[in-house]
Amino acid sequence: MNNRVTEEEVMQELKSMTYVGNPIERYTFIKKIGQGASAAVYKAKDRETGWTVAVKKIYLSQQSYKEDVITELLVLREIKHPNVISYLDSYLIGDELWASILSVTY
Repeated sequence: MNNRVTEEEVMQELKSMTYVGNPIERYTFIKKIGQGASAAVYKAKDRETGWTVAVKKIYLSQQSYKEDVITELLVLREIKHPNVISYLDSYLIGDELWASILSVTY
């Protein structure tokens, strides 16, 4: 029996978990600090708070199991420790999920 969810179900769930808006208007991107097969991470400045953050841009079209992205967001949202990164927000822009986190090392 296949318990996998459909791509449409994943996208609906991601839409319900993300903010409405444009992250390009909120963040000033400073530089790319990492690149993988299906995501890139950027150092950025939050224009609203002045904080330096990391923005992970996940290319959903390159994800084999898109529901794993939902799990990643759920885990990030639950982490509450002063020595661990903190999830701030996320945006769904086309087939890209932009998740911003505040890192204790920046």
